[in-house]
Amino acid sequence: MNKDQPLVSVLITVFNGMPYIVKVIEHLQNQTYSNIEIIIIDDGSLDETKMIVENFSKLDDRIKLIESARVGRGRALNKAIEVSSGEFLAINDADDFSHITRIQKQVKFLETNPEYVLVGSKSNLINLKTKEISEHSKKRPITDNEIRQYFLKGQPIQHVCVLMRKESVKKIGGYNEKINFLYDRDLFIRLASNGGKLYNLNENLVNVGHHPDRFFYNTFTGKERIKLDFHYRFKAAKMLKVPFKIKLKLWLLLRWSLLPNSIRKIIKKTVN
Repeated sequence: MNKDQPLVSVLITVFNGMPYIVKVIEHLQNQTYSNIEIIIIDDGSLDETKMIVENFSKLDDRIKLIESARVGRGRALNKAIEVSSGEFLAINDADDFSHITRIQKQVKFLETNPEYVLVGSKSNLINLKTKEISEHSKKRPITDNEIRQYFLKGQPIQHVCVLMRKESVKKIGGYNEKINFLYDRDLFIRLASNGGKLYNLNENLVNVGHHPDRFFYNTFTGKERIKLDFHYRFKAAKMLKVPFKIKLKLWLLLRWSLLPNSIRKIIKKTVN
């Protein structure tokens, strides 16, 4: 371990992390950047996750287990930040696998570019049942300006791919504990609104696990997801001070998105 390198705190929140948590930890242990601590918040798991993490921590003092009741993802991440010692914060979900050079490359970028507060990357999608890997983010925006503009469309940065300056995250109050999802986009827009520059490395540095039990993917759907998605699009429009006509287009797109599919099909047939 090179103590001359800035310490990176890798934050993992997990609820029932079996059977993927072992490989996730091993991928982090094998990083080419060794000055890391791995903080795992066990958010009330009912399986063997706690025992597995405890066993890892006995063999590797970089691994720290924090036990928690079911407090939700935002609060769990803030708890991890509170106990972290690193200058940088890396996010890694309990079913996603960081390439061994990920942290090294991202630290190098932030060290070389002090005006940036966050760096992400592209990613691949891995089917955890078949092990098939496919490109997941071919058109992800790269530069700060591209990312800011993409907030008008949706999510330009993948949460599990980011490395952030802890000082910048704490300055804006950390994660918003009042929301249930899209807490990552909420954080990114607040970072950008406070003058921070954002960047995505133009290479795949994380394999994102795809499986039937993905909690946020399966839980928050329908009108609830659409409304919150557009809430942040409008926040981005305010941040970017876009013309009224763009805001009007967003509002019309929101109304269209909330219509039942059957109604949209009828309208499309009528128009065509």
